[in-house]
Amino acid sequence: MFQRTSKRRAAAISTALLLILLAINTLTGAWWPYICLTIGFPLIIRQFLQGRTYDSIVSAVIFIGLFVVNNYEVEWQVILPVAFISSAILILFREFINPFAAKEPEMERDRDIEIMEDKDH
Repeated sequence: MFQRTSKRRAAAISTALLLILLAINTLTGAWWPYICLTIGFPLIIRQFLQGRTYDSIVSAVIFIGLFVVNNYEVEWQVILPVAFISSAILILFREFINPFAAKEPEMERDRDIEIMEDKDH
């Protein structure tokens, strides 16, 4: 996954979007459950622009799911099992499909070795 823009630019875009959505909430007087979207959309955009596509999908499912559950009064007896099963599938998908998962411990080990070498010099 490649970074689509710099972290600074992604932060600026997401902060501007958050302020715009807060202004819309203030002008319309609609807070709950629209605050879920107000917080969620900037976070999703930031993660997407930073190349964290998987994280942005998970965030979208969570925040949009909270909005739908609260706005359309979906019963918790229905949504909780769906949420647990979806979470399990996402965790398994990330663990077994993510090509970078196996490299993370190696990268951490390499980084620790570099830090130790820097301390020695």
